[in-house]
Amino acid sequence: DSLRAGVGVMDKASPMFVANVIHRNGGGGVVMAGSCSPVFVKCVVSENGFVGFGVKENAEPLLQDTVIERNKGYGLQMHAQCTVNLQDCTITDNERSAVCVCESASLVMLRVVIEASSCSVQKSGLILHDKSRSSISESIFRGHRGGNVVLQDSSTASFDKCEMEGGLVGLKLHGHSTTIVRASTLRNNRECNLL
Repeated sequence: DSLRAGVGVMDKASPMFVANVIHRNGGGGVVMAGSCSPVFVKCVVSENGFVGFGVKENAEPLLQDTVIERNKGYGLQMHAQCTVNLQDCTITDNERSAVCVCESASLVMLRVVIEASSCSVQKSGLILHDKSRSSISESIFRGHRGGNVVLQDSSTASFDKCEMEGGLVGLKLHGHSTTIVRASTLRNNRECNLL
């Protein structure tokens, strides 16, 4: 419970965090930069200021079976040329959007649930900006009032066996963004399933 980040991982560090709670840090839950490659397994990152996980530069974290919830900014925010791998995670009810991917960052997701509850202020499930890219498999996006998935600028994303439901829009494309959607379900979105 501080005004600083709960955890900072920098340079070429590669620590492993197992079953930790990172909670109520004013400067963010976890901040990663440099060429670090930390692993987070079965952690809970909640109610932090600014961001749950902030990743930039060439960082390459792996998050497994981790819960990211109720943070005051984004659940996960990515910049520069970082690569984040999410497996079997849950991201819910963050004040901005669940995941924001910017610049040339790369996101890989497998079996991730990104959800906004009925009283949530979490705007979008996943937003990709600039030239960012994402490969997403067997994941669920549900209930976002700003759209479950939003691609902007020249971002690219592929979806395989995913579900996008109960949001304002299932999948929204802007600018020169591109996507490939395979064996996925888009349903029960308020305005439309694909825009």
